[in-house]
Amino acid sequence: MNTYLMIYSNTMCEREEMKNIIDSIPEISSWRYDIPNSFYLQSTCSADQLVEILETKFENKDKRFLIVQINENSQGFLTKETWDFINNKDNK
Repeated sequence: MNTYLMIYSNTMCEREEMKNIIDSIPEISSWRYDIPNSFYLQSTCSADQLVEILETKFENKDKRFLIVQINENSQGFLTKETWDFINNKDNK
């Protein structure tokens, strides 16, 4: 299981719409958020595959987003729940 940080432009959509889109993607097994315009995603897909999937959901919109894999060389000030999510690769 890979954990990613997705950051998206506020010109793409509101958070509720993004939540609905992420929920509609079966390749994303779990997600959470706690920072504006970003989601933590868990998937067995590569970042390239996730971009391809997301791109189809925003065909007629201004697409500006970034998906980066969170790995052991990551650090920051996040909630305990978020770090637990990031560090637990078996979230469902």
